[in-house]
Amino acid sequence: MTMTEKKPRKATRKGVKNKPRIQNVVIPSACPCCHSTKRKKYNGVVREMHYEGELNGVKYNRIQWKRTECLDCGQHRTDRIHELVVS
Repeated sequence: MTMTEKKPRKATRKGVKNKPRIQNVVIPSACPCCHSTKRKKYNGVVREMHYEGELNGVKYNRIQWKRTECLDCGQHRTDRIHELVVS
């Protein structure tokens, strides 16, 4: 075996079990005009409000508003993000 070749590794050590994973569906923010998910970085001040509620069966206790711009059509928009913050 040369220096550039790597020895194949086992996926897990003997006796160690893989953790079961739950898949989570995340809806990306999209432009309301062209429906593109490409955007610039969030800019400016992030506005935040602590408010408890439920959206589509998912509880949240913080809402954030972040300003951005669509990379495809240039539409300025504000993304509203609902989060459940556990402290």
